[in-house]
Amino acid sequence: MNYKKRIRWTKLGAAKSQLRTAIRLWFADGDQASIHTLASASHEIIHTLFKARGLKQLLFDIEIIPKDERQKWGSHIRKSANFLKHARHEIDGEFNFAPSINDTILLVCSVALQRMKEPQEVEFSAIIFWHLVHYPEALSNTSDSLVEGGVTPEALAGLRKIESHEFLEHFETAWAKGRRPRATFTGPGGTP
Repeated sequence: MNYKKRIRWTKLGAAKSQLRTAIRLWFADGDQASIHTLASASHEIIHTLFKARGLKQLLFDIEIIPKDERQKWGSHIRKSANFLKHARHEIDGEFNFAPSINDTILLVCSVALQRMKEPQEVEFSAIIFWHLVHYPEALSNTSDSLVEGGVTPEALAGLRKIESHEFLEHFETAWAKGRRPRATFTGPGGTP
């Protein structure tokens, strides 16, 4: 180990690093506590930088939550991450966790980076594309936009059958060959 070696991080660079690792763990069906800790830490940074760029409509300030309820909403979202980070309170406590929140946080962070006009990386695009393929009913006009982007209905059906770890492998192979599937999520107000 080289104890003199130093690594320089920016806030955004650290958030992207945490997010890349969390997404890779997620696709590999890795440990949910680790995924959540990394994704939540990344989200905290990305949300702050997102707002600093004048952007709105991320997890903590989404318009469907009334303004007077947003602080309570944010506390609720942070509760699981805080449970995993701290032991000052509830030393013997337990927490019931819904792993689907990890899906949401990973998607929200990746979409936020896209909306911030950050260069897309394979992991961020893969998680967006995964959600576009698997949850079109939850994301407006998804099936139509995938077909318009060159994904045939047959290919779409085939993609839905691929296991998550294989999905990332296939996505990375296509990415490396320059075939970058359109993985644009249209957010509130029709803006990516």
